Amino acid sequence: MKNNLSNNVSLTLNKLPMEMDVLSAVFVIFLLVLLYNKTPLPEYTQLSFLLALIVLISCYNIEISIIVVVLAIIYVLYQNNRKKEEQLN
Repeated sequence: MKNNLSNNVSLTLNKLPMEMDVLSAVFVIFLLVLLYNKTPLPEYTQLSFLLALIVLISCYNIEISIIVVVLAIIYVLYQNNRKKEEQLN
């Protein structure tokens, strides 16, 4: 059986224009400030910020974006399960 190296996952980042780097940095800093201040946000706003972050990451590397999407799905499922448990109590 031949070893096929083309199926390996590449986690190297793509080169993008400087504007994308600045936009990414500003967006991440904005999210960190919201997180640090513990600003209450509606669920749809949280999910839209998560989607924007995933789209931004996909510009740099699609494999990393897929990993983030899987983690986001697990996070949303966990949050929904926790809310259901709180409603039952």
